[in-house]
Amino acid sequence: MHLARLALLFACLLASACQATRAKSAPITSESQLAQSLVLLDAKFEGEGAARVLSFTARNDGKQALSCTTRVEWYGRDGAALTGQAGTEVQLTLGTGDSAPVRITGVPAAAVSWRLRVAGD
Repeated sequence: MHLARLALLFACLLASACQATRAKSAPITSESQLAQSLVLLDAKFEGEGAARVLSFTARNDGKQALSCTTRVEWYGRDGAALTGQAGTEVQLTLGTGDSAPVRITGVPAAAVSWRLRVAGD
């Protein structure tokens, strides 16, 4: 499915810039290690209008805990970023093998796709 491919792409983009921590908070220096750790599952838009939300499950399949702040960017039907939309920040903190549901409210009505980026990029 198109949405599943997007979720995999977003996981790779997110994983390439997040920091993972060990017991002493040492960062993982290999982007490929982190990309192999983070998985986004069941990404979907739910609801309509002002009640529309984006939901997915973030799972850490790696051998170390990870923590990062991300930003969701919204895109319209033409593939262009929606101007005037500030993006939504999401903090992800996952221990080894942990999963967490993520629900993002305030999805713009014109958004048909999204991209997860590291906040500040």
